[in-house]
Amino acid sequence: MDIACELEKNVRKKDITHADSLAAPVVTISLGVAGRSGQVAADAPTLLALADAQLYRAKNAGRARACGHQLT
Repeated sequence: MDIACELEKNVRKKDITHADSLAAPVVTISLGVAGRSGQVAADAPTLLALADAQLYRAKNAGRARACGHQLT
């Protein structure tokens, strides 16, 4: 999750103009992250679905952010 937050912050700091966007005047990113602890069995499709859900959670919370979920 720390890496995702750092990525979002670094993209925002670039201040890349996005003149045609209705969402923001500069380029932003939203990220969804999913992980598991070493003891939890989770296949790739499950983790991908969780990450996708977290991406939409981030977008619905206002964009330009990262959200994540850890299976424990």
